[in-house]
Order: sequence, then C-alpha cells, then structure tokens
Amino acid sequence: MATTTGDKQKRRERNALLKNYYGLSPTQPVKTDPMNIDDASFDALKYFAKLVKDQPLNTLIKVDNGLVGEVQEIEGDMKTLVYENYNKFISATDTIRKMKTNVEQMESAMNKLNDKMGQISAHNGRVHSALAGNRHKVQQLDNVHHQLQRLQFIFALPNRLQQCHQDGNDTQAVKYYARARKLLDHYRDMPAFQSIERECAAVMDKIKQDLWHALTKHDTPLAQINEKTKLLVLLKEDPPRLWAAYTDACLASSTPITSPNESNNTIAALINTRIVPLEDVARHFRAFFLSSVSETSETGSVLHLSLDDHDHARKHLLTKLQPRIDAIFDTMNGIIDGKDDRVDQVKDLMTLRDAFDNVPALAATAAVDTRFNEYFASWEAQLVDTLILTTPKAIIDRIDTFHREQPEKDPKFVRRFLEDLSLWLAQHLKAHALLPLKACVQAMSEPCRAPFLTRLQQGWKTMWMDLADALMATKLNASTTLYAMTLARLCYNVADHEVLQCYQDLSMQLYGTMPSYDTPHPTIAPHLIDDANDLMDHFAAVGKHLVNNQIRVDGYGLSTIVQTCYEDDEDEETDEKALTLSPAWTRIMAHFQMLAQWMHAIFPTFAHDHSQQQQQQQQQQQHQEHQHLRTNSSNFGSHFGDDGVDDASDSATAQHLPPPLLPAGLGLVPRMGGPDFSLMHNIDKLFAEHVAIYSAVDPSARGVIDGLARIVLKAFQEAVRLTHAIDTRRYQQLQLDAEFVQRALWTMAASDKWINTMLQDILANAYLRCSQPINLPPEVSLKSVTQRKISKHLSPPCVS
Repeated sequence: MATTTGDKQKRRERNALLKNYYGLSPTQPVKTDPMNIDDASFDALKYFAKLVKDQPLNTLIKVDNGLVGEVQEIEGDMKTLVYENYNKFISATDTIRKMKTNVEQMESAMNKLNDKMGQISAHNGRVHSALAGNRHKVQQLDNVHHQLQRLQFIFALPNRLQQCHQDGNDTQAVKYYARARKLLDHYRDMPAFQSIERECAAVMDKIKQDLWHALTKHDTPLAQINEKTKLLVLLKEDPPRLWAAYTDACLASSTPITSPNESNNTIAALINTRIVPLEDVARHFRAFFLSSVSETSETGSVLHLSLDDHDHARKHLLTKLQPRIDAIFDTMNGIIDGKDDRVDQVKDLMTLRDAFDNVPALAATAAVDTRFNEYFASWEAQLVDTLILTTPKAIIDRIDTFHREQPEKDPKFVRRFLEDLSLWLAQHLKAHALLPLKACVQAMSEPCRAPFLTRLQQGWKTMWMDLADALMATKLNASTTLYAMTLARLCYNVADHEVLQCYQDLSMQLYGTMPSYDTPHPTIAPHLIDDANDLMDHFAAVGKHLVNNQIRVDGYGLSTIVQTCYEDDEDEETDEKALTLSPAWTRIMAHFQMLAQWMHAIFPTFAHDHSQQQQQQQQQQQHQEHQHLRTNSSNFGSHFGDDGVDDASDSATAQHLPPPLLPAGLGLVPRMGGPDFSLMHNIDKLFAEHVAIYSAVDPSARGVIDGLARIVLKAFQEAVRLTHAIDTRRYQQLQLDAEFVQRALWTMAASDKWINTMLQDILANAYLRCSQPINLPPEVSLKSVTQRKISKHLSPPCVS
C-alpha cells in the first residue's frame, strides 16, 4: 500500500511538471470522470457495479468481448513496440562497439602524431638557434645578389635585344626592354647607363619600324595584328596613331562590308564571318585603348588614356565599325525577308539573338543588342500587321463586293451572305492568323515568348477595334439603308459570337487554356477576359450607332417628302378635285414596308416577343371596347389589305384590325368645338405621354419602323404647324391622311399609343386653325382611302 501511495505521488509530480511546461495552470480544475475507462480517475469497481446494474446480460457479454479485443490489441501493440525497441537497442549496441574500436585506433594515431610534432619542434628550435647570428648577414647578401643580377641583366640588355632582333623574336625583345625600362629611367643620369640606354634605343627603333611595317601591311593576319599592336602598346607608342592604324589593319583583314557571295549568305555564315570577327576587333581595341584605370596588366599591354583620349578612341572605333554594322543588318534583313516560311524566320532570329547576346564589346561600343531588339520588335509588328491587322480591310472588301454584285438588294441574299461571312471569318482567323502565329510562338525561345504573346494580345484587340472603327466611319445616305443594316448586323454577330470564338481559340492555341465549365468564360485565358468583354460591348455600341444614324438619315429624307408634299398642296387650287390620299404617304409606307422586310430578313433573332405580346393584349382590349364599330370598319379593312402595307386577307391580321379611336367621323378628332375645346386640348397635351423623337432604336423591324415613324410624324406635325391657312378641304385632307397613317402604322410600329397622341395633336392643331372644320363622313373617307392603294411592286422612294 505504501508503494502504491508513492507511485501516485510521483505521478502527480510528473503531471505537475508537464502542466508547467505546456503552460497549464496547476490550479486549473481538471474534469474527472470515474466512469470513463480512459480517464486517470477511472474507478473499476464503480464502473463494474453500474454496468452490472444497468445493462442486460447480452450487453455485458458484448462489453466483455470488446474489452477482451481491446486488451489483445494493446498487447499486440506492446509486443510490436518491444520488438522495435529491441532492434534499436541491438543497433545502438553495435554502433557503440564500432565507435569504441575507432576511438582506440584514433587515440593511438594521435599519440604518434603528437610525438612527431614534438620532434619537429625540437629540430626547428635547434636550427633557429644555430642560424640566429648569421640571418641578417644572409639577408644582406641575398639583396646584393639580386642587385647584381639586375645589373648584369642591364649590362647584357643591348646584346640580348640585338640577338632577339636578329633571330626575329621581337616579342621577347620588347618584353626584355619593358622589364628594364624602369631601371634605365631610374639611372638615366649615370654615364654607364646612358650608353646602355642609347644602344637599347637604337635596337628598339629598328624593332618598332618592323612592327609598324607589319601592322600596316594589308595581308597581315588578324592574330598577328593583335600581337604587333600589343608590342607597340608595351613600347608606349603614340595612342591616336596606334588606334587608327590598328582599326584600319583589322578591318582590312576581316570580311569586307559587302560580301562577294551575298546571294549565298546564311545566318550561320553571317555570324561566323562578319559578326564574330567584328566582335574580336572591338574586344581587342577596348582591351588595348579603352580599359579603365583600375584594370592592370602584368605585361603593361594596356594604355591608360586620359578622359579626352578615351572619348576620342571610342568615337573613332564607332565611326569605323558603324558601316560594317549597317551592312550586317542589311544582309540580315535580306536573309530574313528572303524566306517564305515564317517559322524559319523565327529560328534564324533566335539564332541571331543568341549571337548578339554574346558580343559584349560590340554592345558596349555600338549598342548592337539594342538595335537587334528594335529590329526584332519591328519584325513582330510586321508579322502582326500581315497576319492580323489585314483582316478588317478584307471584311470591308467582301461586304463592298457583295453589295456591288447584288443590285437587286434581296434580303435573303444578305442573310446568306452574313452567314457565309461569319464562317469565312472564323476560318480566316484560324488558318491565316492563329495557326501561323502558334507555330511562330513554339519556335521562339522562352525569354522571347512572353513579350511576343503580349504584343499578340494587343494586336488582336487592335484588329477588332480597327474593324469597329472602319464600320463606324461608314458614310451613310439615303441609298445605304440596306448596307448600313448589313453592317449593323455584322457588328451584333461579332459582339455575340465572333469575338468570343476568337478569344476562345486564342486561349486554347496560344495559352493552352483547357475547356472548363466552372466559369462564365470557359475557355478564355483570365487575362484576355477584359479584352473580350470590352470588344463585345464596343461592337454592340457600333451596331446600335449604325442603326440609329441610318434611321435618322432616312427620317430626314422622308421628312423632306412630307414637308414638300404639303407645301405643294398649299400652292395648288384643289377645291374642285375629289379628296384622295396624299402621294407622299404612299411612298413613305412603301419605304416602311421594304424596310420592314429587310429587318425581318437581317435581324430575325432581335424580335421582342414580350413587347409584341403586350401590344397584342392592348390591341385586343381596344378592339373589345369598340366592338360596335367593327361592322363599319370591316369593309375598310378588306379593301386596305390589297395595298401591300397590311394584308387583311390574313386571318390573324384581320382579327386584330384596329377600330377607329372615337365614334365620330374617321375617329381621330371627334366632337371638336365648343367654348372649352381649346382648354381641354391643352389639358390633354399636358397629361399626354412625352414622345422622344430621336430615341434609341432597337434592331428589329418594329423598332426601326417605330423610330422612323416618330421622325416622319414629327415632320408631319411641323408641316401642319407651318401651313399658313387651313380651309375645310385642307382640314379634311389632313384628316384623311392621318386616318391612313394611323391604320398603316398600327401593324408595323412597336406601339400605337404615341401614334395616336401625335396624330390627335396634328388634327387638333388643324381644327383650331381651320375656319370651318367639318369632318368627312365615313362613307366618303373610306371610299377615298380605297381609291389610293400602295403597290407591292413600288420601288423604294428616293428620300434624299
């Protein structure tokens, strides 16, 4: 029992130490659970008693089996741990045994080494003590010996120089003279050394003459030129004369400016025969004449020039090298342009890039690396211009050719042409631009690939923007309606499909973007998404711009027809003539009909079904409100269907034929008169919906007719307002025209609410200004309308 109490005390102390190490407060209350078999406070007797009390026999058997299984598992884990620890113990024992053996061997070796070092130290001490008295004398004698050797070399120098010159060994002679120059200069005032210096100078003058002669010969190899120049530098010859002679000799012995075999030039030959030799010339020149003051040479073969001489030498070298460099780039340009395969061009350019990266002397002297980078950038720009930026002109040319070859202006051909153009554009961009560019990118080295892809990204966006600008700059007039709608549909096609398809192909071919269905742009590289979105928005805006501007141009022309019509009617005496529909409206409605056919063919997918449903519901409601007038209007509808504006023979159209708006006269301006008419009319105008004349037009048949009709009705309104005098006949003519316009536009415009508003305002204005405003009876007006029919075969009116 005492032993158990001691173990518990040790366990508590150990637990306290662990808690202190891990930052746990020893006073922190610890939750204990005596019924938890894994808890430290587990009470086996209580657990067993509770288990026997609460659980049936089957559960007790299961718990017993589980405990037996866990005990066996724990015993297996313990055996495994014991086995592993036993293996580690055996391995540790072997390691300790080996270490003990090695340490014993090392200890004996260290003892032997220590004995030898002691012997060496003893011998060294004896030698040092034996030579201590004569060390200073030995040093003095050694210095004297060196001085005698130098003097002996100086006295024998003239003979040495003469012998070297006779043997043709000028290099050794110059080296001897360079070694002795300081000593000769130091003892120049002594007579014995003066005679030696004169003899040496006489020999060196002959050597200098030979060196200059060899340097100025045209057949001297480049290696010998460098060697002769090096010797002359050692002799400290005049620097300007020396660098001028050196550059002339080197350039004369190297490849001429224009190669005799220009037609057989290759990039490898250009590098080996012209770039590398020129780099050698520049490198040696810089080593001889343009070295910095901090650079030294063991042989003294470096001239340390002043700043002015340094600048003059650099300018001289650049002047001499520049024509050669220009010739190299001209030849390089001819070789590159002479190859039809752009991949071969890229390979040659990569070879040249490596070559120009390995000419540091030419780069420092003439900046040839920068010049090549500019040439390479120019080649890339030309490649982008040729493969990508020619596409807008090709598209415009195809559109112009189609419209020249299709004078009949059949909208079916326009739709087919747009489909063919989309197919051609996708094939053209892939075959003519994308695949060749992919091959070029693959042939480029890794450092060149990223900048080129950036240039390509800008090139693709520039191509689409150029196409948009070309379409935006189209000059519109009265005869370009079909042409403008074709261009507008092309813009919408590009915005909806072509740009997205282009950037998807671009991402897959050049950036390796694989298809994914987790993003709104599944196959577009992330850095291209903004460009694609900008282009799609821009082309949609250009298409909208073309539609709106062309509608305004057509509206101006049709407005002129309306104004001219009523100005002419004002000048004519028409009291005796029967009322008929004004001819201007026949032409205008024929133009509307033709434009609607074009828009249905060119923009079949831009119909606004929701707006059409709302309009049909509104028309049905009006039809029910005026059901008592259907009988009076049925004859009018059946005759009106033959004019080509609205075919009443069609059951759907006949069913929704609009009734007269009000039950008097033609239905547009009933019960006008009375003392309060002007006031009521002004109140109606105050609460009438505002009609935006030049609002944006939707690219659909109803949207276009709606926008064009607003402009025409505004012109109608202004023509009536500017009419000087309105009599009864003119008022009835306006009433007849307004009724015809209302019924003609009912099926073509997007909404009839603003049509009714504008027509009512026109006739109200005419009524207030007419001296005797008398409405036409229905039978007269219907007969007059049916007498003037719109032919389906009328040519488009000239609205210019």
